[in-house]
Amino acid sequence: MRCMIWPTVAGTVLSIGVALAAQPAATAMGGPNVSDRQDQTETGKEPPPSPAARAYMDAAIQMHLDMAVPYSNDADKDFAATLEAHHKGAEAIAQVELQYGKDPQMRQLAGAVLEARKREVALIQAWLAKHP
Repeated sequence: MRCMIWPTVAGTVLSIGVALAAQPAATAMGGPNVSDRQDQTETGKEPPPSPAARAYMDAAIQMHLDMAVPYSNDADKDFAATLEAHHKGAEAIAQVELQYGKDPQMRQLAGAVLEARKREVALIQAWLAKHP
């Protein structure tokens, strides 16, 4: 028997995440950045997200949708299926960093994330193939 409550939970979480992503950036004090307020006043609306921000949002949304796996009530299989989706999402996020990021340390981290997640996804897929 598969538990299908997760898609409902995922949809709720996704809705909240999209709503929060639409909010203006906040400073440590909890309010919008001055530059954000200036852009809002001049145009009457928030500036659109940068291509990098849009790519990060798309990757995060897709990861959360993919993590809405049908649960089997087998803890090992459910762990593997959920973690595989999570790792593939991490790969997509790391790809965005490599495409848009400039900082050498963050780009190096993204490369390491890609390498490690690819190995782990391969291990998960091999395990799942042996445990249908």
